[in-house]
Amino acid sequence: MSDVQHADRRELAESVKELAGVAFTFHLTIAVVWVWLSAAAKTSFDQSFALAAEAGKFILEPAFGFFGTVLALLLGLFAVSAGGQVLGPLSSIADMRRRLGWAGEILAAAALVSFTFIALYCLSDPPSWASILILGPEMGAIIFLALQLAGFIVWEPQLRRNLLIDRIDRLERARARLPNLASHAWASIWLANTLLVTVAALVPPLLVGATVPRLVVCAIVGLVMSLVANGFGIAAMLNEFTSTDRPTRWLMRLTTLGGYGFVAASCALLALSAGWSVASTAALATLLPLASMFIHAHRFFSGWTLRGAAARLADRSLAKKLAVSKGALEGLELPPEGAFDLPSPGQRLRTILDQLFRARTVAEPVTEVAKTGPSGLSR
Repeated sequence: MSDVQHADRRELAESVKELAGVAFTFHLTIAVVWVWLSAAAKTSFDQSFALAAEAGKFILEPAFGFFGTVLALLLGLFAVSAGGQVLGPLSSIADMRRRLGWAGEILAAAALVSFTFIALYCLSDPPSWASILILGPEMGAIIFLALQLAGFIVWEPQLRRNLLIDRIDRLERARARLPNLASHAWASIWLANTLLVTVAALVPPLLVGATVPRLVVCAIVGLVMSLVANGFGIAAMLNEFTSTDRPTRWLMRLTTLGGYGFVAASCALLALSAGWSVASTAALATLLPLASMFIHAHRFFSGWTLRGAAARLADRSLAKKLAVSKGALEGLELPPEGAFDLPSPGQRLRTILDQLFRARTVAEPVTEVAKTGPSGLSR
């Protein structure tokens, strides 16, 4: 069996996390755009859901052909990846497998978005659930093949060594850039900031003389929005601190902006349906955590900010990643130089001809001895 068939594969959990991340990014992008369009058109939540269900109805009929096409494409990509159907060194084959793995993840994520719209339509029209009996297994097969393709996203030993060295250097620099760490557990800081922001967000309704039932509604909305916003703020700053390359850092910043854009559009919808007092409370509960995220406070106050809590979590995460990377670098065994290079087609042909020539030169003396006999006399 050739070396091509003994391809390295990564853990299934890594492939699942990566595919889930791609699918989540696709869904979040569409959700933000959908909410913004709904807010611009001044449509209610029920109308927005009805439009999403109508989109699922429109997608349902062509989805049968689309899912079959995606499944066939993934099968073809998996056949190419598993067989290594590329001439050249193993580095080219590994690079091709990585590209096909990423293509498989994108195809599966696009199919999942379509499946989500179809599921929304099925919620509004129960008899159409029968279509899930057909599309569900196809979606499962698409995810399975995408995960198999994603398993080929691995790196050659020498390249892996260089990547590990670079990763260790970036992790150490990221850890050195961390701000003052919080002196308390992140959960305590999260709850303390949530209560403080909730109380502050109730100031506008109190100033306009809102009634007690309205204040109760505002308090519930403020508490929920503050809880989510503060948790989202810790997660956003944690990703900011632990991201060791610029593209990932900017991607997380865009994701944070998209999340706040989603919240802003939700507040606009609340203002249309529940009134400006509730909307102002929700807006303040969402925006006030930004001060705790980005302001460089005194060391005493930084111990209670979201920034300090995220820095404490980031320090622990970076230390763990450093230990894992250093252990992987120490345990990495590099092959001899050229051990992973396959001969080119021309070299294979020359080797075959050389072996045939040697076999012929060895066979000729044996034939001559058989004709003359052991004493050299002809028979």
